[in-house]
Amino acid sequence: MNCTIWNALNQCSTTGYELELRSLILDNGYIVRLFRDHKGWHRIALFESDAPDSGLSGVIIQPDGEVYYKQTATWAQGNNYTRALQALLTVWGIHWFKSELLTEAGAACYA
Repeated sequence: MNCTIWNALNQCSTTGYELELRSLILDNGYIVRLFRDHKGWHRIALFESDAPDSGLSGVIIQPDGEVYYKQTATWAQGNNYTRALQALLTVWGIHWFKSELLTEAGAACYA
């Protein structure tokens, strides 16, 4: 479990020095932020508000486009947040593809 996946800019333990590329405020007030680090990794995260600790879901994409990791806070699971984040990556022109090394739960997200 990597709960830092939905942390604020430069607060993820997996990625390096990040820049925010895009953000979007949704109708429900949630905020989506897209980051890219100095090595070409992308991270997209969903936040409840502007507060740094309000993240609830995220996806990390390797430089080649493979999904490295995705997770949603336990209390927010079942809302298709990672699926929606991946769809938004596509809309924003970020190439990605599912990993061949998925857990059973991760593979179910693509069914």
